[in-house]
Amino acid sequence: MGLCNSQKARLDTNDIPINQKQKSEEPHSNGKLLLEQYHKLNILLDLLGNLDLLEKQTQDHINLLYMIRTNIKILIQYNLKKIMKEKNIYRISTIEDEEWLYTDSQFLNRIIPQFQQLITVLETLFLNDDFQNAFPILIHSFYQINESLKKIPIQYTLTQTRNTTL
Repeated sequence: MGLCNSQKARLDTNDIPINQKQKSEEPHSNGKLLLEQYHKLNILLDLLGNLDLLEKQTQDHINLLYMIRTNIKILIQYNLKKIMKEKNIYRISTIEDEEWLYTDSQFLNRIIPQFQQLITVLETLFLNDDFQNAFPILIHSFYQINESLKKIPIQYTLTQTRNTTL
């Protein structure tokens, strides 16, 4: 019978294989946080319903929310299409494909102004009694989105940089 005469010490490591790591250990990027808020905004805007009974000014602000949502959607689609073309992937993009955008600095630079405008419009709507009376339950969810967007670190750095260069 053979014996192992190896001089190397056996390392007894308890490493977890990469595919078994929990998703909570993955770093959260600002792009991911922004896209999560975008998807929440989509759901809320689909719940708004008929705006005919609201004042003209309130309707205009809500229509701005719809335009911001559309602009963000266009930016997402454009950047995903560009990334998929670079990777030679030819299929319809899905929500899972948005992971490629989480760390894309060009995408973040394009999308941040839309979220800044979103914050401004939401804060205007919070002061609007017509909006508050028409959607008393949804206003809380809009408020949560607004507060979450304000907490994303990249939001403040871009705002400060833009103001100092003017």
